[in-house]
Amino acid sequence: MGSPVVFPNYKIPFLVNDVGLTLLDSIDCSVLKHDLLHERNSFKGSCETMIRNIASAWYDRDASSVFVRNNALFGYISNLVQKRDIEGVVYHVLKGQIEYDFELERFETLFSKYNIPVFRLETDYQYQDVEQLRIRLEAFSEMLAQNRYKEVRRVK
Repeated sequence: MGSPVVFPNYKIPFLVNDVGLTLLDSIDCSVLKHDLLHERNSFKGSCETMIRNIASAWYDRDASSVFVRNNALFGYISNLVQKRDIEGVVYHVLKGQIEYDFELERFETLFSKYNIPVFRLETDYQYQDVEQLRIRLEAFSEMLAQNRYKEVRRVK
């Protein structure tokens, strides 16, 4: 989650896959807009009612990175954490887009309640740092593997 991973910067998803991590979901400021496609209640009633419903839904789900407190995205993530078995989070920040860091502390607090480690990864569109990022992601992957091992030993 964090800064959108968009063309031409596919290095993060590729690196996540290369180090053996499974990408459960990619969450950025556009993810909540997708829910509108599946919400048919907005398309009932008069023309004015439909326009108001759609505008209201877009407003309620606005997860812009420029918000100081991104409540729509925070609520979505809170529900996701409760429903899914998440082992760790890679929080991606593009250099120069520090507004994504504003919410990081709040997400870290949420994830710590569920003992989910967060790895903050700052990069840019250039590929010179790929090997350095690979080493850091491998270390994060090994930490997650150790956490799984500890959990298995604890259950036995």
